Amino acid sequence: MAHSELKKEENFPVNTLFIEGGSRVNIKKALRQWIDSYTSQLHPDFVFKLYKNGHGKHIIQADERLDNTLFYFLVNYMTYPVGIDYKVRIEGFAIGTETAKLQDRELLVFISEVDQEYDHVLIVTEDNSCYKMELNGKLSESPNARIYRKRSFVMTEEPDILKVKVSEKKTKDNSASEKRIERRFNIGVYLFMGCHALNFFVIRLFSIDKDFSFGNISLFLFFGLSTWFYIDYQILRSEKRYLKSFGLSLIFLLYVYFLYEQDIFHFDKITIAAAISTPLLLLIQWPIRLLFILLVKREPQVERRTNFADMLYSFILFFGMLLGSLLIVS
Repeated sequence: MAHSELKKEENFPVNTLFIEGGSRVNIKKALRQWIDSYTSQLHPDFVFKLYKNGHGKHIIQADERLDNTLFYFLVNYMTYPVGIDYKVRIEGFAIGTETAKLQDRELLVFISEVDQEYDHVLIVTEDNSCYKMELNGKLSESPNARIYRKRSFVMTEEPDILKVKVSEKKTKDNSASEKRIERRFNIGVYLFMGCHALNFFVIRLFSIDKDFSFGNISLFLFFGLSTWFYIDYQILRSEKRYLKSFGLSLIFLLYVYFLYEQDIFHFDKITIAAAISTPLLLLIQWPIRLLFILLVKREPQVERRTNFADMLYSFILFFGMLLGSLLIVS
């Protein structure tokens, strides 16, 4: 192990569990069970290290990229493993990354020795604030008091290394999932282009309904495209699809400009803002997504409203797109 890694672990044991009680065989078995249960949520190159730390004591060094939510699940599961009968006392240490009250704070994560609920962990911050984190993501203040104390350890032997098992079935599932996303993307592209063509060649020429007009339908389609790319965030994880999406958004923007230059149709400012919103969303999304991955060590998920990092990411994308496009046309 490199000296820099050892120093980092001694300074603060990020994503580390200190376990008292239980045999090495049972602790290793429980950890293996947890990793296998959460394989779909773990990066395939995550590594977990199990150390001996004296008589009846062990240390689990989880991968530093493991997010807080999964770390809480790990502490809970190692306390109450399925099919393993032991009694242990666990203190876990992490850096808060997901919830505003815990953001950037050192966390001591544990379960009360008189716990009768089995569905939560308790958290003490470095300033001795105590919280109860339920496994459904609900955070509340807790009357359980414990003084925060930092722990450290020095490795004196080689650890047992446990890795995420990526099965052939999972590889096939990922391939099938990618094909579904690609098919969904292609259908969406053809659908939007077909609707615009129908709107231009049919609705523009023959519709006499003011509510079902060329301008109103164009507004709906422009706004629908940006909404689709905002919500269906998995589409933009592929660089190839991202570039295709950006190209499509520019085609529609040139389409608006062409209609204006040829004096065929003049859109109002709201419709122009809707047309601008898609390329603007994509210009914001790419660097913000890369920054998110760099800081949080995973892909952002727009639908995770209870997660602070994902909520902030979604907020920046949505309001950056909305306000930016309105400012451009104002």
